[in-house]
Amino acid sequence: MDRNKVLKKLLIPLIALILLVTLIPFTASCGKKEALFGKLIISESLNKDTFEPVNPKNEFDLFTKEICAAINIENVKGTDNYRFLWKNSKTAEVIADVTGKYMEGETRYVAGWFSSKAFIAAGKEAIALPGEYVVEFYHNGELKSSANFKIKEPEAKILSVSLANEINDKMEPVKNVQDFSSSDKIYACVQMNYLIPGNKLNVKWLDDKGNVVLESPYEPQKPFYAISWNAFELARADNSAKPAGKYKVEIYLNGSKYNEYSFTITDTKKTQTGAITFDKSNTFTEAQSKYLFTIKYPDNCNYTWKEDNTGMNVTFVPLSKDDAYTTLMIVMNESSAPKAADYSSFTDELAKQTALGVEGMKQIGDKTVADGKLSDGTPYKEYTYYFNDKDKLEYGLILDLIPKNGNLYIWYGFAHKAFYDQLNGSFYGSLATLEFKK
Repeated sequence: MDRNKVLKKLLIPLIALILLVTLIPFTASCGKKEALFGKLIISESLNKDTFEPVNPKNEFDLFTKEICAAINIENVKGTDNYRFLWKNSKTAEVIADVTGKYMEGETRYVAGWFSSKAFIAAGKEAIALPGEYVVEFYHNGELKSSANFKIKEPEAKILSVSLANEINDKMEPVKNVQDFSSSDKIYACVQMNYLIPGNKLNVKWLDDKGNVVLESPYEPQKPFYAISWNAFELARADNSAKPAGKYKVEIYLNGSKYNEYSFTITDTKKTQTGAITFDKSNTFTEAQSKYLFTIKYPDNCNYTWKEDNTGMNVTFVPLSKDDAYTTLMIVMNESSAPKAADYSSFTDELAKQTALGVEGMKQIGDKTVADGKLSDGTPYKEYTYYFNDKDKLEYGLILDLIPKNGNLYIWYGFAHKAFYDQLNGSFYGSLATLEFKK
């Protein structure tokens, strides 16, 4: 939920008034009568027949549906003027100002309860923001009585807590997780009913020995009267990978412990599934007739491919979610491929495009360039790049540029450092099987 939109709804004056009257006309026996006024009374409801106050009170919850003000009057003429002025006691902000005649067209004296009611207007969420208010009652421009009331600040409460490795732009958990890898982002997402200044939320991250490794305090600066999420990340000061082990996070509100949640961090290297094998002789042949090549791919992979007016590409996708590497073959036709003299700048641009796919990724060190030959003697240029993401985790990119049959074949490999063994096994294992047709 957009916090600014909700707050905006509440900041607009939301008072709407209904005048409720049970005035009894009577004829004066002699002379002019002195107008009499009782005490203005604030209540939560009115008698449906007499409009007399029911359950008088001066404190109301934020989302109270209505607030009533009533005063008993005698010896006023129907043509006399009244005024109910509702305003904030401290800021003097007027939230309603209603004037009129007691009984239009009635010249005789009248008596009874004269009332008004504040309620939540259609499409709004509350009568007014928390604070101190006053209702003033005027007769023919003269203040006759007033009454104070308060709209109470609601109590802030924690509704739920979730651990996640991904959040959206509203800080809501996208995927709840209890077992993280050392390269994961780790969030404690706390759902609150309201955010109210003066309340203190604190998140403590502890290792398996009970040592606090990070503390994340938070104090709202502006009120927000709707359910919302706040996300707290476990991150190291040097942005390095988090050590493997057992951890827990404790959540506190105003110094009182709400709950604690255990989780584990596993060394990313331990998530690898083992050696890359080619026992099934899986071979990509769909492009053979047009692009004149075939290539084998690992047993635990599948592929997707597409083409356009520049050429085609095939991506080999590991079937296991734990196999975190990417290999693909890009084929550029003669009209779209760079010249050999431009290979270096072309691969620099490919590296930049790759870096855009990982948050905060920047190249580290210089690229390396090497010459190689395929099994049939076809020469190629190999360009290698290394990167760090915003958490200082390393990634590697290999680009082999192979000019052949009037096309440029680009064999592409990319992985996090923890998966270099898998990438190398797949990348060079497939490259050794690349064959060109005439």
